[in-house]
Amino acid sequence: MRIDFHVHTNYSFDCQTKVNRIVDRMRRSGMNGFAITDHNSFEVFQNEELEFQDMLIIKGMEIHTDHGDLIGLFLKKAIKSARFEEAIKEIRAQGGISVLPHPYRGHTDVEAIAQDVDALEAFNCLTKHKANRKAAELARQLKKPVISSSDAHILGYIGASYTIIEKPIRENLLLGKTKVVSRYPGLGARLANNVRQLKNIFRRKKIRHL
Repeated sequence: MRIDFHVHTNYSFDCQTKVNRIVDRMRRSGMNGFAITDHNSFEVFQNEELEFQDMLIIKGMEIHTDHGDLIGLFLKKAIKSARFEEAIKEIRAQGGISVLPHPYRGHTDVEAIAQDVDALEAFNCLTKHKANRKAAELARQLKKPVISSSDAHILGYIGASYTIIEKPIRENLLLGKTKVVSRYPGLGARLANNVRQLKNIFRRKKIRHL
């Protein structure tokens, strides 16, 4: 199965894309499923109809912690703690899997905290080549399972990078039975994403001055 374990919807503060459009794009890209990992939000699972016969949707969340972002997969409810170690405990208490996304982008004490998670994101479409290579090497050193993800905030990133994994997905991810497909999206998608990021910067500045 082709699974993207790191995708955002309009329930993330920096994304405007609705679930139905993501699902349509996933189908056209030949994907079999994806994890919704909105920033500090679990609302999409409470407010949207997410049952699709041909598309697996994994309940997830990207939590901003004191050491940087942390992803929880296969969750049953929102993660409340903003402390890295406590958030991991919350994830595992639900039977979930903890993933360190884009390890060398926005984290502190990377080598230390990477030892505590269940898996590492060895490739992320929003992360530069050098940082992705370092993440993949860190995973090899620690013998951690790896995923490759789009970190899609716009439709153009969907299908660029993903993880090949067979069922049962949760168990095979923990066992490291994954194959990563690591590619960047095309130039047009990257330019569109840069525009999105600039808009978010101006939006945040405007809010601060209100």
